[in-house]
Amino acid sequence: MKKVTFSTFLFTVLFQVAINAQTQNFFEDVFLERIWLSVTNLNGSYNETLIAFKPDATLGIDTAYDAEKLIGSDNLSLYSKIGSRKYAIQALPSLSFDIDVPLGIEASVDDVYTLAIAEEVNFTVGAQLIVEDTKTGIFHNLRNEQNFSFQFDHQLDTLRFIAHFKPAPQYGALSGSCLLNDGAIYISNPSETFWNVSIFDLDSTIIINNVAVDSFIQWSQFVAGFYYISFRNEYDAMYNVAIQIESALPVEMQISASSNLVDITNATVDFTAILSGAEDIFWDFGDGSFDTSQTQISHTYNSPGIYTVTAVAGSPGCEQFDSEIITVNGVITALEIYTEVISNCINGNILLTFNKSIQPQILEIFDISGKRLQTKTLNALQQNIEIDCSLFLNQLILIRVMGQSGEFNAKYFCN
Repeated sequence: MKKVTFSTFLFTVLFQVAINAQTQNFFEDVFLERIWLSVTNLNGSYNETLIAFKPDATLGIDTAYDAEKLIGSDNLSLYSKIGSRKYAIQALPSLSFDIDVPLGIEASVDDVYTLAIAEEVNFTVGAQLIVEDTKTGIFHNLRNEQNFSFQFDHQLDTLRFIAHFKPAPQYGALSGSCLLNDGAIYISNPSETFWNVSIFDLDSTIIINNVAVDSFIQWSQFVAGFYYISFRNEYDAMYNVAIQIESALPVEMQISASSNLVDITNATVDFTAILSGAEDIFWDFGDGSFDTSQTQISHTYNSPGIYTVTAVAGSPGCEQFDSEIITVNGVITALEIYTEVISNCINGNILLTFNKSIQPQILEIFDISGKRLQTKTLNALQQNIEIDCSLFLNQLILIRVMGQSGEFNAKYFCN
């Protein structure tokens, strides 16, 4: 007799249990993970038991789910055991760790019998059902070969078999960033059974070759694309899965400023960002002001100084930076700190010496009216600057050196 649908008749003949709402759910719940085990002999006798996996079930007796086997006058019965009790239907926790279930077979005659998977529903690919024959020491993978035949002594072999349920390994991919070569594949094995893992690309090139995984492992430096993972274990289980590593879109960006040198009297600077592959952009104008989400933007500075403007463009997994230096000059007049001549030109040159902690960046020379005569970019490590005095003969000049951490100011008369 072969089970084909849920019915009172099948419960009576095959399971010998009382029907209730909970046990009926084992047949009607389309998402429940279930497996039916059957036993037959050469004379055509047939019986089966049901194992189901539910998140709220336990390894002990669950009165809401488990149903005891009522052994009648049938010449063949198959059941699972919890302690000394026999069950036609047994609920177990979700298969996230190894679970061992003792099986019982009661028969009226010695014969050649066959254990088999009669049906499985929603049973995870890669999950294993290993039947252990404690009499012969044989471990048989019923998911590879769904029939296991043996000579059965009906007086001695009742508790001869154990069903070992083993969860499938978990696997996944971590997307790469815009570097394009930093994706990852990981394997997590919750079972005590080792899995040998190999990874191939679409050209069948071996990337990872036959690595034993007993817990968790992760491999990095994968370029974006599709791969195949091959799983094998000691019970001759073998299956392949495909996996994709996605990559973030590379971000490219370049910013520019309408001017890198402005006076405080007209200190508005227009900035433009040319970018691709970005979803967001963030501006830091260096003076404590920020803005977002515009590729063209204007900013007005309120104080003289040297400002580093930074733009950050990004998409998930990828960022790009670019920056510009903006110098904002103050208004120079004869009434400022230059109240007396510090020095005269000597031998036609002016030699400036100052503490290198200033980290000089810009040299500016003004006449007494505040007109800028010369601007020069400096090396931040300079401590001495020589100025050709012949360019400013018979003039009183004002000199400013602006640095990252301070300023140097002086007043000279060139003769």
